[in-house]
Amino acid sequence: MSWFRRKDPPAPPPLKTWRYFEDGEVEWSKEYRDRLKNALPSKVSSSSVTKGRILLLGPIQSGKSSFINSIVSIDEGKINQVAPEGGGVSSKTRKLHEFVCGDFLISDTMGLEAGENAGFHKGDIKFLLDGNITHDYQFDHLNPITEETLKFKKNPTNADRVHCVIFCIGANEVHTEVQQGYLSKWQDLHSAISGLLVPRIIILTKIDRLCQDVKDDLSNTLKSEKVKEAVLKASEKFALSPMFIHPVKNFTDEMYPEHKHSILLLIALKQALEFAEGFIKRMDKDVKDTPVNE
Repeated sequence: MSWFRRKDPPAPPPLKTWRYFEDGEVEWSKEYRDRLKNALPSKVSSSSVTKGRILLLGPIQSGKSSFINSIVSIDEGKINQVAPEGGGVSSKTRKLHEFVCGDFLISDTMGLEAGENAGFHKGDIKFLLDGNITHDYQFDHLNPITEETLKFKKNPTNADRVHCVIFCIGANEVHTEVQQGYLSKWQDLHSAISGLLVPRIIILTKIDRLCQDVKDDLSNTLKSEKVKEAVLKASEKFALSPMFIHPVKNFTDEMYPEHKHSILLLIALKQALEFAEGFIKRMDKDVKDTPVNE
């Protein structure tokens, strides 16, 4: 008989929530997913804009197209693929594609690449934001948009403009050294977006690769210190408040729109749509307050 009893290792401390939902502590349930879905802005209340425009930007393989497919899958209640997804060393998106989300349009763009003559051209951003470019425009990094570009809109309306930007980046990527070419492009994009006062958010994709707790159960996302660190690092690197940075997991190997994935995706989408709605209202007010020359 042994006189010594082996001590069990101490249990790990419980995970602490570092970010709360709008409704406080809630159950990650299908019912809460449906509540979020029903709370999405669905109508644009504007005399000049019938559909709000959301623009997606981000590096290749960051999950832009997967995000669109995930949002469409949530809306339709089944896994769907409307946007071609990448996986190679260059962007799969070559055209400006638009996808309908209620009274909003989400536009997918060519992916950013570090090379000066590769991927999305930083000079194109102002024309995209201002609405000079039509749906199905073919991106060409060697020939950026000019006023001579085919179907260039010289006098775009408020309805043509971008009303919110979503920047996608892989959660692991925020911890890596950003290549100078890519950093330069991002700084130019940031400057153009800020200069036009267009609201923006960041979605951090692939968060299941950050932490085993999150990989095992997505409801641990807002308790994970590694996810929190990624959000803070992204805030520092891209000069945007943490409250506008959303950790998400796109649908990748799921056979149906799993509700925990959907909750994170819907929270990010809700903020983007609300920001777009607010920007449209401010544009309408500016038009109303502008004196008419007699």
